Amino acid sequence: LDLDTPLDTLLLGGLNEAEIGRIDLVLRQGETELARFSQPVDLLARDEWAGLGESGQLLAAFVSPNHAVVAAVLKQA
Repeated sequence: LDLDTPLDTLLLGGLNEAEIGRIDLVLRQGETELARFSQPVDLLARDEWAGLGESGQLLAAFVSPNHAVVAAVLKQA
């Protein structure tokens, strides 16, 4: 099973401005290609990403709105 995902850390660490990149995924079984997916991505310079300073806004990405605890909190609110 080959899950190697090499990244050019020198390139990414040296970005001074945003650039457009692309993620290409290919699923193969032996020599047979089963699926292919391609998605453009924004590569941000390290001073363009707020990181942990924006953790409050990032928290919404990890919320499970259908979890039973959410209903309990909404009831109390």
